[in-house]
Amino acid sequence: MARPHSRAEFSRNLALFSVLAHLAVIAVIVFFLVSRGDPFFLDLLLIVVPVTAAYFLAALTWLSVDDGRSDRRKISPQARIAIGAVVLAVFAVLLAVPIAKSTGDLAAETAKLTVGGVETVFGAALAMIAKEFFGARIAGSKPQGG
Repeated sequence: MARPHSRAEFSRNLALFSVLAHLAVIAVIVFFLVSRGDPFFLDLLLIVVPVTAAYFLAALTWLSVDDGRSDRRKISPQARIAIGAVVLAVFAVLLAVPIAKSTGDLAAETAKLTVGGVETVFGAALAMIAKEFFGARIAGSKPQGG
């Protein structure tokens, strides 16, 4: 039987994965910007980089404040799977957009709207769970529910 994960451990992994995945998306966009010379990819970069910076600062704060060892609250396997699936889907879309645009299968405006919309929805979803997973520990208050 797998070892149950604490919420702190899960949220630290989620924060780290989100930052690394955003960096991978940036790398793909930069690759297409350099190799194709299409200014469209600069537009995409200008959408993704500020969001990445925000995630990076939030993750850095979370990762530097607490190592999570004292957190005894657990996260259910179902919640881990559901949240993990959503995060993977978001980054699959974010990677697919510049690739599809580079092959000519996606209109520029559609691509920008897709990336902007996905980042907005992902940010809103993280904001909804941030207090539960990140905020209580960062703010120094006692963990909820444990």
